[in-house]
Amino acid sequence: TIIVPLPGSLDQDQAHNVRELNEKGGAWMVNQSEFTTEWLSGKLNELMLNIELLNAASARALSLARPDADLRLCRYALSLIKSENAANKENKQ
Repeated sequence: TIIVPLPGSLDQDQAHNVRELNEKGGAWMVNQSEFTTEWLSGKLNELMLNIELLNAASARALSLARPDADLRLCRYALSLIKSENAANKENKQ
């Protein structure tokens, strides 16, 4: 995966979100200012000539995956809602 975070966000959230994947070798992150046709063609050429590098990056990305992230996020959100509802109920009594 090649990731180009949008520049200009106040807290650089896109770059932060992909940092671990990039540092562990599961993706390539490039700043938009450096993302040129030359950079992209060079990276694609490198990957096409070195399929082992591409396969290794794929394996590293898969090792970092959290297939149940959606379920965990929903459970967390529901727990917050339940806590808020319980607090509101107590305040009304």
